[in-house]
Amino acid sequence: MKPRQKSLHPGSGSVGWILVLSIVGYPLVAGLVEILSTNSRVLTVPFRALVAAASLWAILSFVSKKSRFKVSIFWMSWVAFWVLYLSRLAIDVRLYSNSIQLPEWEYWLYAAGVSLMPAVAAGIRTRHTSGISTSRCMILFSAVAILFNLAVLISNYGLELSYSSNFLRAETESLNPIALGHLGVTCAILSVWTVITDRRAFRSHTIFYLITLSVGLLGIAMSGSRGPVLSLAIVLSLMLWHSSLFIKLLSILLICLGSIFLAFNPSLLDSYLIERVTTHMWEDSVRANLLSEAFQLIEKYPISGNGIDPLPVYPHNIIVEAFMVGGVPMGALLCVMLTISMWKAVTLNSLSHSFGWVSLIFVQYMIAAMVSGSIYIVSPMWVAMAAMMTLSTGGGKTGAASQTARSSRHPIP
Repeated sequence: MKPRQKSLHPGSGSVGWILVLSIVGYPLVAGLVEILSTNSRVLTVPFRALVAAASLWAILSFVSKKSRFKVSIFWMSWVAFWVLYLSRLAIDVRLYSNSIQLPEWEYWLYAAGVSLMPAVAAGIRTRHTSGISTSRCMILFSAVAILFNLAVLISNYGLELSYSSNFLRAETESLNPIALGHLGVTCAILSVWTVITDRRAFRSHTIFYLITLSVGLLGIAMSGSRGPVLSLAIVLSLMLWHSSLFIKLLSILLICLGSIFLAFNPSLLDSYLIERVTTHMWEDSVRANLLSEAFQLIEKYPISGNGIDPLPVYPHNIIVEAFMVGGVPMGALLCVMLTISMWKAVTLNSLSHSFGWVSLIFVQYMIAAMVSGSIYIVSPMWVAMAAMMTLSTGGGKTGAASQTARSSRHPIP
């Protein structure tokens, strides 16, 4: 049998929507902000509050039913890490309010409402929703968000955008290039995942998935960012590792054909994104200086840490940030969580489960958190991590999972 799920609705309850909105919701709202020409906070703050409220509702529903939750080293590390982080946040906003970068309520909204609560809701309630429908809804939302932001850029710079310097690092006032690039990666990854795992969906909606894949790649190209390209390459490699021999051989053939095509059309390589990836991938003096300053603070406060946002800009690496904020205890707990979750992501066959795409999204945003993220704003990583860890221990809709598993054994001819 093949998956029969055709709806774009992410399933019963609020958890499917929490996954969708936490991962691709903000860029969509950011595009609406620019189209409506309104202050970003008019829409973005209520949006984040809505996600927090839905997450709280899902958590309270779980608690009210007295459902059991499997305790593990990962979840004990999770609880300890967030207790330490939120405790440090409470201390800093009360005692050192003059030294923090944002208003107190924004820290709590981002850390607790946008990152922690949606992740907890995803961790305890993901098994009650549909993985296939959630992924399709996410594809649609991410593609629409990219097109919204592209429309804003064309409106601002005209149709000659692709020939202007503004296309080199496309961004709007509400969405930076890195976020746009990762939105494109998510759209492209989920489109490819659906094509590989669901033959019926691809055959009945071929044009749709080809369009969303193209839109995703367009978002990556528009961003001109190295991080999204690195994430895309690693996630596609992981997907290829789990794929059938047919898909592996087909991928090798496409790579060879693409290389030959570029060899005869070298002008296509003359782009800002290609230049950044090939010549400046690991050269970034700004990030190097931030990391150097962060390591100095870690050496000075190895046990207690130096608190939330001691630097003008976060160090763009959540492991370094954890050691900087809460010392060795917080940094060690984060390392334990990332080690366990990365092992799960690599060993979990992403192509044989209706929620297999969650592990791919986690890897994508974990890489993003390592090169350009901060603990309280990488909500997609936290949400995907929690959902994946629950599913890897036996959660998820087994019927849909087994159906997807069976269909994945027979790749598209």
